Amino acid sequence: MRRRGTVEELPSGRWRVRVTVEGKRRPLGIWDDEETAQRMLRAYVAEVDDGAILAPSELTLRTFGEEWLDHREVNGSRSRSRVKSIDSERSRWRRHILESDLADMAVESIRVRDVEDFAMWLRRREAMDAIRTKNGIELRPTGKLISRQTQQHTMRVLRSCLAWAVRREVIATNPAAAVKVATKGKGGPRDTGEDWLRADELERLLACDAIRARDRTAYAAAVGLALRLNDLKSLALDQVRLDDPAPHVRVYIEKSERWHRIPILPWLQPWLRDHLASLPAGARWLFPTRAGDRYASREMDFSWSAKVETGRPRRPSALERAGIDRRIRFHDLRGTCATHLALGTWGRRWSLREIKEMLAHSDERTTERYVRRATDALAAAAQATTGGPALPTSAHADPEKLNTPERIRTSDQWLRKPLLYPSELRERGTGV
Repeated sequence: MRRRGTVEELPSGRWRVRVTVEGKRRPLGIWDDEETAQRMLRAYVAEVDDGAILAPSELTLRTFGEEWLDHREVNGSRSRSRVKSIDSERSRWRRHILESDLADMAVESIRVRDVEDFAMWLRRREAMDAIRTKNGIELRPTGKLISRQTQQHTMRVLRSCLAWAVRREVIATNPAAAVKVATKGKGGPRDTGEDWLRADELERLLACDAIRARDRTAYAAAVGLALRLNDLKSLALDQVRLDDPAPHVRVYIEKSERWHRIPILPWLQPWLRDHLASLPAGARWLFPTRAGDRYASREMDFSWSAKVETGRPRRPSALERAGIDRRIRFHDLRGTCATHLALGTWGRRWSLREIKEMLAHSDERTTERYVRRATDALAAAAQATTGGPALPTSAHADPEKLNTPERIRTSDQWLRKPLLYPSELRERGTGV
């Protein structure tokens, strides 16, 4: 019998099945034990030999989803060899899908109405804050519902999993293909009018003595360079060009896998010069750890968020210490930069294309929301500007002269005037 595939043990202790397709080695999947892996290999061989589909009839979404996530992590997706969002996909899978009624349903039994019920259940889910404690990460309720974006990402994970089940011929059609999350009501999108710092709030934050100067410099750099948190932590010193005729930094954007050149705004340059002077000799990163290495901890955000540890007093967030009573993420500092560029807060209003290049957006539609913010802010400023120059009073603006008997009589005469058509005007010898 010709060899169709192999079963091999991975360093993680799980078992991978690889098969030969058109002379090339292809991964079939990863399973927890060797017995299951051997059974799936035999099922694949039988399917190739006689066309039979040998899939477990009681394969639950919980088991199948874990297999799918492992497959994505090891082999990538159809379009990419490496899935960068695998960690967030696993988080949404554990946090939402595994806690729903779908988790223990057989994959073959899931229907469209079941996915619609899941979408209804999802919009009523409470958002949780991940708090770092002495015993690890603890989820605590926020009193708010999850955002529409979280609902969309969770549905995308479920839809992709069931699409893989279709390709594996476990099911015939994808029941989640046409199901969408609600567009209105509770659990909708965030209010983008409140997720950026106004000019006075930004000044209070950067001048707050209760915050370390190093952390304030990180906030200033995140705003002035419109950088994400991970891009800021990965910024190497040799990519900071303050002494060039056109000061700039070069950042490797992992999301788009390319280098991006960002100009350093004039107001940010003194901040960076003072910070560079405070770094130890031989430093490689703009914001290194105490050991001089790059920050790798995902929880490290330059003391931006509040911190709660068992047995220790709560550490307030940076905004709380600056006297700003709103919830704004570190990532929103990037949007703060774009909004102020659109408003012209720092001396000149930037065009949509210029802001798009600054933020390295691939689509102008992503940048347009910051311009809409600027328009809304200008409209609010116009409504609040109640003063104005003293204008001379004219007869047209005098309400007492608008309804005089002469004007009313003239209006009545005009209303009683018969309507003449072009043919009647020609008969009277009047040009049209």
